[in-house]
This record gives sequence, structure tokens and C-alpha cells, in this order.
Amino acid sequence: MSQPQTNVVFFDLEYYVPEQSRKKQGLAYNPWDSECRFLGGCFMAASASQDLHDGIDNYSGKMDAFWLWNYPSEAELVEAVFYYLSNIAEQGSRNGNRRVSPLLCGIGITHSDLPVLLDLFRRYGLLDNPKAFVFQNQFRSLDLSQLAVAMFNNSNRLLYPKAKNTILSKYTPDTLFESGRAVWTLYEQEKYRIIEERVVEEIACTHRGYVGILDDIRYLKGLEQEDKEMRQKYMV
Repeated sequence: MSQPQTNVVFFDLEYYVPEQSRKKQGLAYNPWDSECRFLGGCFMAASASQDLHDGIDNYSGKMDAFWLWNYPSEAELVEAVFYYLSNIAEQGSRNGNRRVSPLLCGIGITHSDLPVLLDLFRRYGLLDNPKAFVFQNQFRSLDLSQLAVAMFNNSNRLLYPKAKNTILSKYTPDTLFESGRAVWTLYEQEKYRIIEERVVEEIACTHRGYVGILDDIRYLKGLEQEDKEMRQKYMV
């Protein structure tokens, strides 16, 4: 079977929320709140044929970084991210005889990072509503917080997305992260390098989680096939 020629774009974004806008729970950042700041983040375009197996030797070297402190304004940062993703989308449309959409992958991205990006693109006039709909449908998304649900025993009948550190405790047990709220203090203290390093490590862990979940799925499907063959053997 040929490997689909597409990129899996692992990414993680960070935000700053001023004290007056902070909430005790939930996503405090609001892309329409002019007092909040989109700090940026990193993207790692992984080749489906080369980079989705074991760990990558140099994660930092494969990252495309976009940080507020490297741009004159938030608007120009958002524009840079928009054109980066637009280019990814165009590359995907030219791969092979049929279109295989680029895959955006992260933990919790479907309820946070992806909606935030689309609203920022609207806010800064890069997309209107009809174009935003077309833009988002050039991609497919894989949220490990949802995919990982099947990798854990549930104590009740509610299937609910898993928290980032719950997933990492299984697949990268030596690396756990403080809440994203810790970034607010780092930003206030202008510890930009620490924020950058944190995001690189988060994407590295997300990649390892992806590989670990895939390995678990293959293992479980292998057991399922063995059980099927055993049943067939004794039914003959």
C-alpha cells in the first residue's frame, strides 16, 4: 500500500491574558479581546512517509516558529501564520492524482487553537466568513485529546476528551507541563526563550504521543485479528 503524500502539521500556540480577563477555569484567552495577546507558536510539518515512526533527532530544527516578539505587531504575526498555512494547503492540493488534505495535529486543538486562528484571521481582515469556511476545509484535523480516549479505561459511559497531561503521562511519562497559564507570567517577565523552548518540547511530546497511539492501535488490532483467526480455527 502506498503511503499518502501529505504533511501532518504538529503545532502548539500560546497566548497572554491580562489579569482583568482571567478566569479560574476554561479558555480565558479571547481573540476578540484587544487586551489579550496572541503570542504565536511553532509548527512542525512532518512527512507521512518519513517522520511518523520513532522520535525525531532534532525537533527544534524541524520547527517553523512565529513569535510576537519577532514581529512589529500582532497583525503582522497573524498574517505570517496565515500565509504559512495557506502555503501548506496549496502544497497538499498538488500531491498525487487525488487530493489528500494536510492534517493539522495537536492536543485540544479542535476547541482552542483552530477556532482561535480562524477568528484571528477574520479579526485582521485576512478572511471574511465565506472564505474562512473554504480555508478551514482545505485541512483535516486530528485532535489527540479525542483520539486517545480509546487508549484509557473509562470508569463510566461518558466518552470525553483527555487532558494533555493525562495523555503525556502515558506516552511521555518523563515530561509533563504546567498549565498554559504559566506562560502569562513568563511573558510578563519577558522570558521569551523559555516560552519558545516549552512549545518545542510540547510539540515533540505530541509527536511522540501520536506515534505511541498509533503503535497501540496496531497492537490492539493485531490482538483482534489473532482472536478472529483463533475463533475461525476452532469453528472448522
